Amino acid sequence: MRGDHATLVGLGLVPEDLEALGLDKPTTAEPSGLMDAYLRRSNKKEDLATLRGHLRNVVRWAQTNGLQIRHVWFEQLSASKTYVRRREFEKATQAIIDGKSKTLGVWKTDRFDRRGMGSVGRMLDEFDRRQARLVSVSEGLDSSQGGRMVFAILSERAREEAKDIAKRVKIGHDAHKAEGRRGTGRPPVRSL
Repeated sequence: MRGDHATLVGLGLVPEDLEALGLDKPTTAEPSGLMDAYLRRSNKKEDLATLRGHLRNVVRWAQTNGLQIRHVWFEQLSASKTYVRRREFEKATQAIIDGKSKTLGVWKTDRFDRRGMGSVGRMLDEFDRRQARLVSVSEGLDSSQGGRMVFAILSERAREEAKDIAKRVKIGHDAHKAEGRRGTGRPPVRSL
């Protein structure tokens, strides 16, 4: 059984889906023929059907490029909060650094990291040292094919989006507080 079986089932994939995607059995290729996939859901309002669509796109890209998906990493955490530790993200990147596979695939750069080009650049340097790469399937980027500069720009854009999200949320919370309400819009329960 695959090490990511529980994750795949948690995404709502049934045995027929897993077989169709080639995710029903452990991989057999050498690391150069393997790819780890990282999926992230910022909030629970994003539905699992969308994430399954992201995964299908990543799998299709891998198959087109002659790669097997070794492991699918998934977490439900906002990447816009710098203090949030993303353990599955860390495991996904560590798998590449450890040489378990040579490709880390994401659906889109902003699903990967919102800490900016400094962080992404250091990670890409580590991948380069190990002859590994990062690919963004929907954006058609491959760090081994001259996509580093575009990754840098997109990661800075994602960092700015994270700041905008944080600002909007803070303004909303402050507005609710000024009106005597919590962030949910419901009045706070008052004790007697």
